[in-house]
Amino acid sequence: EAVLAGAERTLESMVRFVLIEGDVSRAEALLAEHSSPPASLREEVESAKSDQTRRARRVARLEADVDVRIGARVRAIRVFVAASVWAAACFGAGAWVRAGHALDYMDVAYAGVVLLGGNLVGIARARKVLLRTAANRRLIFAGLLVFVNAIVLWPLLGAMGLSLAQTTVVGAAFGGIVWSLPIIDHGMRWSPVPLSHFAVAALAFRWPAYHFEWFGSLSLALLVVAYWTHRLSQEA
Repeated sequence: EAVLAGAERTLESMVRFVLIEGDVSRAEALLAEHSSPPASLREEVESAKSDQTRRARRVARLEADVDVRIGARVRAIRVFVAASVWAAACFGAGAWVRAGHALDYMDVAYAGVVLLGGNLVGIARARKVLLRTAANRRLIFAGLLVFVNAIVLWPLLGAMGLSLAQTTVVGAAFGGIVWSLPIIDHGMRWSPVPLSHFAVAALAFRWPAYHFEWFGSLSLALLVVAYWTHRLSQEA
């Protein structure tokens, strides 16, 4: 009996040791070899098992939160639609101005309101996918911030005396900064999006007479980027 009691005490020590090591499965296996394990030891093993399950679920949630494959198709469609509308608006604005018609800062703000509203409707319709992960939520936030930029920044800079072309330079640079945020989730493969905005800022600064056309060209480039990032997201 003394030998059996010593063996059981050794077994209990081994169970506690493997629990410290974090091997819950091994602890359960050793506990099963005990003829009459103490209730406190059983509770320790059960508690460790529950903690391990909670940690695994938490890790799974965190991994899903940064999984750029989730919602990739919906994101690509949204970018495609928004970029198409913005490109049409920019080229249309350029043609309107060259025809001798007036266009002011509030017209840009109104266009931003329309695009913002359209995006909010699209987000609401696909909210189960688009709001599911932190990666998608950050991307949505960046996109909405760009439209708010058009609504607020253009009239504000106009009131400060900047020309429409100068406002485009500032707005494009601001958009590049904002679109840098998704690099957190998508990595440097997302870099063409912010870099293309900085390119528009440079081109609009160098050739201000075509600032609307440069912004329209950016939108056309984003159509290619939308397809490219969608493919990369699927391969991630």
